[in-house]
Amino acid sequence: MSWFKSKESQSEAVGQPSKASTEKIVTPYQGSSLKGRRLSSTRLWRPRCLSSYVDGFDELVLVPTDDGEHIPGGLPLGSPGITLLAGSPGTGKSVFLYNLFANQLNHGVKAQFHTFEKPPEVVAYNIANIAFLENLENVKVTINEGKRAIEGLEIVDSFTKDHGKQTVPLSAKDIVDWHKETGGQLVAIDSVTDMTAWEGELRTAMRDFINRITEGLEGSEISIIATSQHRGARQDPGIAGGIAIAHRCNAVIQVDHCFVSVFDKGYYGVPRGVQVRRIWVEKTADFAHSSDEHFFTIDQNAICSVGKSIAKTITQCFQCGTMIDPSKEEFVRTKLGTWHRSCYDEQLSLQIATDGFGKEVNKALKAENGLDKGIVRGAVEQWVNNGKAKKS
Repeated sequence: MSWFKSKESQSEAVGQPSKASTEKIVTPYQGSSLKGRRLSSTRLWRPRCLSSYVDGFDELVLVPTDDGEHIPGGLPLGSPGITLLAGSPGTGKSVFLYNLFANQLNHGVKAQFHTFEKPPEVVAYNIANIAFLENLENVKVTINEGKRAIEGLEIVDSFTKDHGKQTVPLSAKDIVDWHKETGGQLVAIDSVTDMTAWEGELRTAMRDFINRITEGLEGSEISIIATSQHRGARQDPGIAGGIAIAHRCNAVIQVDHCFVSVFDKGYYGVPRGVQVRRIWVEKTADFAHSSDEHFFTIDQNAICSVGKSIAKTITQCFQCGTMIDPSKEEFVRTKLGTWHRSCYDEQLSLQIATDGFGKEVNKALKAENGLDKGIVRGAVEQWVNNGKAKKS
């Protein structure tokens, strides 16, 4: 049956429509459904995770239990389970993958690493080096005739083997074929930014990739972690395929870093001039997650760990210089630093008294039964957040 009207019916429609031309045209799928789309029952499923074995990371993504509690999870499993690790260059995404793979291989998990940003020998070296430094005795590394092999690890070389627009379908095929051959449960793509570099429409490319692996891995349990230089769902929606994959992910995790400058005055509870890395969960689907930012550390041996919540870190008040314990005291965080609530309110009052706009606000409020600090706070809070507050 044709999807379109015949030439006869098109010509009849120019004048007064005849009975034949106004009849409803029935498409092949109207009134029915493609096989397998309408389900009366589904296979059993419940949220499951693959433990990362990276210190502190599993506490970020949580798995619900039958009694309503949540326990540490790690990397979501599914058909497939997808985790997007997003962050700007230099934030530690690749280093985290090396730590993850070394620990997974140590626990007997078969893994596949798609490298787009570094030569395969560099990837193998870094994973083997972390295994050595961490004394992961179950990671079997062999060196023969100038080549390094790690038992249980397959590296897909997309750094030196450039396949242009065939990269996305080839990557999907490699994952599906490898999983069927080995039963492996962990795949890394470093990064989807480079995997989709040849594609003009990133959303279409990522949808094609996810549809291919979803169809090929139906009924399996596997975890795919992909890095992206896109910095999450809230920023730059057209960059690097991040937003195109984020809505189909089970977890979106973001990392970033900054230096605590002299102006921060201990904002992160660490000395000035120290580099601070942060990690947090942007979203999860079918899982729960920590709602806090956490410290993310990489030591001199490139060993990663996820630390305690930044929000619960004892730090120094920007105004008075004394220490704040967030678990016991009311506090406010701004771009300038962390403040006692009392110091913050005092600074707002000073701003109102000295700033021209604040004077107008003050004048207007006094005309209505006096100064309401709660209302004024909303009017001038933006100045404090933007670093325009004057030190008293």
